[in-house]
Amino acid sequence: MRDYTAVLKGDRKLGQVSRFIVEGGSPPKWGLDINSSPVWQDLLAQLPPVADFGEPESRVLHVVLMEDPFDLVEWIEGLEKQEGVAAIEYLDDLSKTTKTKKAWQKSWRYFDAGSGAVELDAFGTYLADLPVKSFDSLFRTASIPGTVRNNVLRYFLAHRKDGVLARVSSLMGAWSHRSTETSPIRLLLGLSDAEVEQAIVDELKTEKTPFVRIAIGAALVDHDYDRYADMVLEQTGADASKAWFDGLGDKVVREWITAIGSPAKESVLAVVEDWKDNRLHRDKGLDAARKFLMFVAATLGVESRPIMEAALELPDVELQITGFQGIASFDPGAAHYRERLADQLQQLLADDETVPEWAQSSWMDIDSLKPAIREYWTDLLTDLIPVVASYGESFATELTQLLEHEFTPVRVAAVQALVKAVAPAAAMEIAEQLLTKKKGSTRLSAVRLLIGVESDEAQTRIEAQLAAETDEKVRDEILTALGPVWSKLGRAFTLDDIEQRMERCAKALAKPVAPWLDEASITPLVLRSGETLSPEQLRYLCLRQARAKDMSAEPEAQALFDLLDRDRCGDGALDLLDGFLASDQDAKHKWALAMAGLLGDERVVARLAPVFDTWVQQRRGKFAEIAVGALAHLPGDRPLHLLDKLAQKYRTKQKNIGAAASATFAAAAEVRGMTAEELGDSVVPWLGFRTGEDRIVDAGTKSLRVTIGPELKLRFTDTKSGKIVKSVPKGATPEIKAELKQAAADLREAVKAQVGRHERMLILQRRWPIDQWIELYMHHPVLRVFGERSVWGHYNGTALTMTFRLLDDLTATSADDDEVALPTTGSIGLVHPLEMDMKSRDAWSRHFGDHEIATPFPQLDRGIELPSDAERGERAITNTDGVTMNALTFRGRAERCGWMRGSVVDGGAVSSYYKIYPADDTTAYLLLDQFWVGASYDDEAILGTALFVPAGSVQTGSYVYDEPQNDRDPRVLTFGNVPPIAYSETLTDLRTISGAE
Repeated sequence: MRDYTAVLKGDRKLGQVSRFIVEGGSPPKWGLDINSSPVWQDLLAQLPPVADFGEPESRVLHVVLMEDPFDLVEWIEGLEKQEGVAAIEYLDDLSKTTKTKKAWQKSWRYFDAGSGAVELDAFGTYLADLPVKSFDSLFRTASIPGTVRNNVLRYFLAHRKDGVLARVSSLMGAWSHRSTETSPIRLLLGLSDAEVEQAIVDELKTEKTPFVRIAIGAALVDHDYDRYADMVLEQTGADASKAWFDGLGDKVVREWITAIGSPAKESVLAVVEDWKDNRLHRDKGLDAARKFLMFVAATLGVESRPIMEAALELPDVELQITGFQGIASFDPGAAHYRERLADQLQQLLADDETVPEWAQSSWMDIDSLKPAIREYWTDLLTDLIPVVASYGESFATELTQLLEHEFTPVRVAAVQALVKAVAPAAAMEIAEQLLTKKKGSTRLSAVRLLIGVESDEAQTRIEAQLAAETDEKVRDEILTALGPVWSKLGRAFTLDDIEQRMERCAKALAKPVAPWLDEASITPLVLRSGETLSPEQLRYLCLRQARAKDMSAEPEAQALFDLLDRDRCGDGALDLLDGFLASDQDAKHKWALAMAGLLGDERVVARLAPVFDTWVQQRRGKFAEIAVGALAHLPGDRPLHLLDKLAQKYRTKQKNIGAAASATFAAAAEVRGMTAEELGDSVVPWLGFRTGEDRIVDAGTKSLRVTIGPELKLRFTDTKSGKIVKSVPKGATPEIKAELKQAAADLREAVKAQVGRHERMLILQRRWPIDQWIELYMHHPVLRVFGERSVWGHYNGTALTMTFRLLDDLTATSADDDEVALPTTGSIGLVHPLEMDMKSRDAWSRHFGDHEIATPFPQLDRGIELPSDAERGERAITNTDGVTMNALTFRGRAERCGWMRGSVVDGGAVSSYYKIYPADDTTAYLLLDQFWVGASYDDEAILGTALFVPAGSVQTGSYVYDEPQNDRDPRVLTFGNVPPIAYSETLTDLRTISGAE
């Protein structure tokens, strides 16, 4: 007998397991709480072939089944196919003869392990051969997730069509009582089998659950509108209201409305009229109802007028306002509703302290709810103001009154509305009246209104107000507005202006800005005049900058920053940064980071680079995201290197940092008149190398030539013997060793970033002008290696005219080892294998094999997918439809493949992910269900179909419902019209994302 006890040591509970495996008897109680997954993996690794199993092996499986079934899944997936089937069958029998709280046959892992181990073939046969009754019992197991169920369904559709018809009811029944996901029905309809289709129609007619009937109907109409629309409307029209209230029925009702279109309006009207009984408060909620109404208005347009008018008659003010919003979306400023809208506005203004129903039923006391109540009425008022603005000057009086409202969102919305609603002269007159008011917030509204007018007269009045204004917030707004204008006019502040401003805030200047800051110890900042700032003036600068909410210069501080000599302020900026980093780094003192960026030099980069990782480890990711902004102000390339590194390093983890770094990098490129890709080329680190010069290092008794070898690592060569030295000699000084160690680390980081970057450039079909490419790939020490180890092409326009790679002597060679001359015109880019014929791909594969060269990233060996002739007319990729997977796994895989989050809609749901192919003018969309912005480790995402649309034809954003819901959308491209690279890369990505490869 194998010694399974060898891995069961050192734990009393493991001792119980060991005795059970060796001696038998009563098994340990379920749930040993042993966090020892490797233990179970080690046990499973020692198991013999299934045919040799005995009692000890049964007891091993019994324990692992109870403790960590996921390890059983991995074990089975690692077996050969037939051995995997045997293992599944053995576990099937074991579950019938042993008493466990997690019976194997009742666990979805049973299906998961089977489908993963045998790729649905042998396991699918095993399931298909079960009697229908037994199959039903297994397939209806409540805990089986959709991914496994749909995998089994796909097996039947592909290989066992003879068994599908008998199981239609089972397949649909297993779906219907747990989920609103319609992909199983759509997969069945995709068979285009008349008998199966009729069976689904029969299911619709016999199904009792309203939202299931709605879902089946939506799928049928999507499948064949002309054939099924009328029948489905007749059969399911009365179900819409009940379905909307049932669980997740809102989703399938939307699918149903989208599929049927305007004929569904009577049924939707019934849904809204049913809300009058106030069931919304107990069941779905008003928020869901408001979002549903806006969806209906966007989907049905003017046809939804009766529905929106019904919303105006509902008892809930939230829904009344949404009704107005819906009407305004297709009929703005309609005179018929003007009087009713005025009444609604006055009601909101009168009710701003009325306790709403939700607060009356709360367990909290009313006093503690007052802030929430006021926010509630403010939000509703803010929602209504844009509707009021569509009526123009007829609401000018009411909007003017709102400019003095106590809440900022209302005032801001009213300003925006007035700018649109009244003529500039009228807006000026209103502003003039408000500038005489005592409240600073009212004067701020006036200034914002003047800013919105955008006339010379308004500009003059703003300047006059600056001289008299005492409120800091108003002054900030004025200075921000005037800054660009004064810059064009060449107007500048003087130190005397600064002194006058300091007098205004003398009281605030009486105490330090931060406990760690001693202004006298900071190296003085130098003015352009040669004078230095006094400690009091430095305190004033810090005090003003501390008012900024981000890393940009505070409006009043900007005047003093403009007077400073940036080139002579580096030491003082570094002192400020060091003082902050040595403190407790309170977030309210982030102004020190901003000042380091606004006044410092490249030395700031060296200080901040290691701190970002520290902040991440300390779970201060948001602070790190904010600090990225400080790098944007620093001169030179080193901050750009760090930004590029942060963008790559935190592209999928701590994405807020990576996104902030990418945005800052792109903004820096725009300032330089470059694209982000061009700036990315220019900031690839040189690591101490220089064009045309050897890098020689004195290493004690030897002199070493340092180069970057073909394996993308530092290579050391003895300058005398010419032999390669594997490591730095012991005789090298500590400084030299440290320098080369850092260079090796920097090279690893640079290579990692460039490998991913070049693969993306291959997919996106980036092209370089020839002279630019030569400058980069023949002269840059890191990029040169990519020039030598990749297949490049010369393009005349979009046409590929030749392929080549560089040799180490910087000549170009063909796949047949013939020297080729690079043209002087055109462009150069990485060649995608789909751009070459089979003969060329084979030739280059032989070339790289003969020369023992490995490409830095998959190029020639990329997966290639092209639609068959029969598929060229199709529009939807269904391989992922219904696949269920861990939400965080999906997000990580998708974003690593370059896909981005689509619209965030109801309840924080993400309706799609998409990938842009700019060179092909195409975007791919992967539709999603039950995937949320705040997804956790326990959540699952359900993948839908993937579709291609022309670039820019679909909008994404918060509450933007514009993605195609199915392949009937006229924007969706047929596969024959999708560029080959976009098609192939998308299918490859989808397999990676879904785990199919």
